[in-house]
Amino acid sequence: MVSLDEKMPNSSGAQVSVIVPVRNGARYVGETIASILAQTVPPLEVLIMDDASDDETATIAKSFGSPVRHFLLKQRGAAAARNSGVDAAKGNYLSFLDADDLWLPEKTERQLDCLIGHAASRVAFCHMEQFISPEIKELSIADKDKVLPGFSSCTMLIHADVFRSIGSFCENLRAGEFIEWFSRARDARIEPVMLSDILARRRIHKSNQGLTNDGRQDYLRIAKMLIDKKRTAEGKPSA
Repeated sequence: MVSLDEKMPNSSGAQVSVIVPVRNGARYVGETIASILAQTVPPLEVLIMDDASDDETATIAKSFGSPVRHFLLKQRGAAAARNSGVDAAKGNYLSFLDADDLWLPEKTERQLDCLIGHAASRVAFCHMEQFISPEIKELSIADKDKVLPGFSSCTMLIHADVFRSIGSFCENLRAGEFIEWFSRARDARIEPVMLSDILARRRIHKSNQGLTNDGRQDYLRIAKMLIDKKRTAEGKPSA
């Protein structure tokens, strides 16, 4: 892991496209966009990939002006929204952030400097902390204050060409599409670097996709798929 205490080279010249999939995210998306625009290395663009919202998401996104770009899509899910963002992105680096989560100000700068300073690494992650959204007083989740090594789309910064070489997120999954994508990246021998510091915050609220029954079912599907892939590689029959 890489510490923020290490001296890093300058990250000038990098152009980062930040992709935010959102569906009816008016409650939180403004705070999310603000955390992106507050980065010490500003993004080239913030792509709000609106999955057919029928609330005030579009109005809030458009109120920020440049470099925020709002795209109204047909409703196809978060994975398809992220993929559409990749197609529209102009930057040579890609980052993703869910419309209810936050970044700390140095996230982009530290990850860019890490990748530029470590030629063997082509994708960078950081640690993240969970927090219960302030308006939810009755919600209680085990390990809500746990600091996690953030292998997640929301903590990832990756060169655009590397991402495209792995391929798109699986659009058949309602949750856990990053896990499936990351397994393909590891199969392609893409070695990640994990910064040791907390640079992202995951909001816990009642509508988190991973907490729903649909989300849990997709995680189970992914787990079985990865087990079957491993067994196939070892010459064993699928379970």
